[in-house]
Amino acid sequence: MSGKEVQSPLGTGSFLSRFDAEKISTLKVRTENPEDLLDDKVQFEVFEDLLNLTAHTSFLQLQNNLTGEPLKAWNETQVFFLQNVAHLYSQYIVIQRFHQGIVECEDLACKEALIRLKNLYFLDCLQQSQAVLLESKYFTPELTKAVKTMLLGLLREIKNDVATLVDAIAPPDAVLGSALGLSNGRLYENYYSAVLTGPNVFSRADYWKEIRAPLKTSKL
Repeated sequence: MSGKEVQSPLGTGSFLSRFDAEKISTLKVRTENPEDLLDDKVQFEVFEDLLNLTAHTSFLQLQNNLTGEPLKAWNETQVFFLQNVAHLYSQYIVIQRFHQGIVECEDLACKEALIRLKNLYFLDCLQQSQAVLLESKYFTPELTKAVKTMLLGLLREIKNDVATLVDAIAPPDAVLGSALGLSNGRLYENYYSAVLTGPNVFSRADYWKEIRAPLKTSKL
């Protein structure tokens, strides 16, 4: 396989071939303006750099662990290292699919809603990787704080799209997990049923005696 491009459904082999270990020490986000994080090109660059960083760190950790039994070395490198690489790569693929869907979408209102949803997902991914971003000094603390502010702003924007998005995606009731959003449309019945079927809903609270005691001794 030497010298040949590895073909895979998600292009993983081609993606891995672009990793450059010599760039690791100089990797840093190419902007200090938080608004630039909503640009497609910047989002792809950030994900690729993050994957480069985490894959390189995982490789070094695996090398350190290979002094003993290989299976044990792989197992001990999974947690916090290889697992993180796999998670980041799955998020990167989702962002790619988002971008592809937005490009192909012809309805303007739908496209704008998808852009907001894609940006929300990207910023949430950054929030999940906050430790890596700061430990590697890829992000400054100020930019990390700005991500949280932008997330809150996007949540306010996207709240008007929520009902339409849920209807369009049509997740099963069990996945949605909301008594108020079940597909049968019986809002009050569903809510009442959720209250009645809650755990320990008809039993006394564990602390009822502590509450009752002061009431019995009160002179009011």
